[in-house]
Order: sequence, then C-alpha cells, then structure tokens
Amino acid sequence: MDLGSVSLTEVYESFGYAGLLIYGWLGLLGLPLPNEMIVMTNGYMAEKGLFQPVLAFILTYASVISVIYLSFLTGRILSAFYSHILERRMFQKSRQRIEKHGAKALSISVIVPGLRLLLPCAAGFSGFSHKDLLKYSFIPNFIWALVYFLLGYYFFSEIHIKSIQIGVISIAALLILAMIIPKMSKDKKLQEN
Repeated sequence: MDLGSVSLTEVYESFGYAGLLIYGWLGLLGLPLPNEMIVMTNGYMAEKGLFQPVLAFILTYASVISVIYLSFLTGRILSAFYSHILERRMFQKSRQRIEKHGAKALSISVIVPGLRLLLPCAAGFSGFSHKDLLKYSFIPNFIWALVYFLLGYYFFSEIHIKSIQIGVISIAALLILAMIIPKMSKDKKLQEN
C-alpha cells in the first residue's frame, strides 16, 4: 500500500478502537500534533460512523488521562533518578506554580498546551496526592476532552484549530476572572475589617 494515498479514515479503520487510545499518546511521543486536533479527529470519526460515539469518547478520555497520569507518575516515582531533568528551568517554573497555586494551577493547565503535561509531573514531584490529581486534573481534563470531542463530532470540517484555542482560552480566562474577582473583593473586605 502506498503511504501517500492512505487516508485518515483508513488509518482509523485499520487500528479501530485501540487506535483511539494510541492516538492520544502521539503528542507524548514527540509527534508535533496538538492534542486538541487528536481529540477532535476522534470525535469526527465517531460522527462519520466509524465508532460508537460514547465508547469513542470514553477511550479518547482514557487516553488523555493515561498520559496525564504517566506524567504525574514520572514526577512522583522517577524524580530521584532524573533529578537533573527536574532541575531544568522550565520544570522549576511549573513546580513553583504548583507550590504557589496548587490545585488551581493544575486545573488551569488543562487549557494550556505543554503545561497540560508539565504541571502533573511537577505535581507528582511536589508530593501531590493521587486523590488531588483526580480531583484537580482528571475532572477538568474530562470537560476539556468532551468539549473538543463534541467540536470534532459536530463541526470538524468547518473549523480552524487556532480559532478554537483562542475561544477556549478566552472562555477559561473569563471563568478564572469570575472566580478570582469575588475572592479578591472578599479578601479586601476582610483586610479592611
């Protein structure tokens, strides 16, 4: 078979449901393919009838959280063996964010490519519990994966990834502001009293 003539649909048909798990690992393995695009493509393939949508989403989400959990375990278990890597500037910034902002940083990292994998590793290294990882990363990742899966399912052929990223980041920024502003007002009132 000539690889130049292989369609994306044929690739998905070849690997089936197992491929939905494997595709999520592509970004982790260094393939320059945004996770957003992978999740949307999985949704699109479900819409085309290649996969049952609910099962396709479950496998897509399982792929996303398995990558997050591997990142967490890397920080948690292997930190002693790879301390020279963990001392790098980029990792240290992530670790500082975890120590300073804790759970909020982990939740927000879901929408920032790169940080989605780095902060769970920093959380593992910082001694974050499995329970906190579940609470502050797996739940936001569920929402993130569901949004992109549904975008792929309903609108894949009509959208551009950059515009989606800008939209999602804008919505996330508004939600964050909606949470921070009342807290700042409350803290300010407490200081005045």
